Amino acid sequence: MKQKYVKQMKKSGVYLILILLSGFLTCKNEKALVDAASINEIVLVETVYADISEQIEVNIYNAEDILFNGHKTGQNNLKETCANLSIAPFDTITWPKTITVDFGNSNCLGDDGRSRRGKVLISTTGRYHDSTTVLTVTFDNYYLNNNKVSGTATITNQGVNKASYPQYSVSIQNGIIETTNGTITWQSDGTKQWVNGIATPWPANNDDVFIFTGSSYGAFTNGVPFKADIIQPLVTNTACPWISGGTVEISKQQKIIGTLDFGGNTCDSSATVIFNGDSYGVGLK
Repeated sequence: MKQKYVKQMKKSGVYLILILLSGFLTCKNEKALVDAASINEIVLVETVYADISEQIEVNIYNAEDILFNGHKTGQNNLKETCANLSIAPFDTITWPKTITVDFGNSNCLGDDGRSRRGKVLISTTGRYHDSTTVLTVTFDNYYLNNNKVSGTATITNQGVNKASYPQYSVSIQNGIIETTNGTITWQSDGTKQWVNGIATPWPANNDDVFIFTGSSYGAFTNGVPFKADIIQPLVTNTACPWISGGTVEISKQQKIIGTLDFGGNTCDSSATVIFNGDSYGVGLK
């Protein structure tokens, strides 16, 4: 990848959404009230989901670069200069391996503008591109933008699908996000396809494109259940820090409260919430 940021962004991941609301939603019609608090919490869930996917993508490639290319380029390619990567066992033949990314005890600012601290632990049964490889991700006192994240993510390489694209299943179990407003609980099941840039070797490319399908479900900080369904596949690419296309339908207590529309595959920091026929602008970061 040609740009520093792009070098760090081998992300998928199921990469379902690299966003946070930068402010409150603005309503065009005062008679139609959008549930801004609930929308904010769903966006936080999807942001954490995307961060997990990104950490897997970036750091599994970093680790493989260190091990198999015989140099420390991978360490230099970490998104955060204050983070450290370790691999155990440190050899090319023993599996499974555990890759630990340690962001330290104080907030560590990444090139994507997000702050992290604590550790992300990635256990992998093989190389990322190998069919049937399973990665299990857990967390040790890990915070994203001062929100504590815990749970288990499982990513399984399913080989090449009928459309000739590498495909991965992505599952989040026992997900917990501790915020200043309370605790969000969540789970997610989805699929990620790598649809462009497959043949270009990492990190010298900026053309990787992924599409995601699936659903997240759980409970808001007030205990009310939610569900977020991808109704048009989400599109991400390594040259852009935001979701560039697709839609997510958000439900609260089985009632639709809005649809997040990420636009027509253009790289910009905006999206739209559609509710009761009206549109509400959303700033992304």
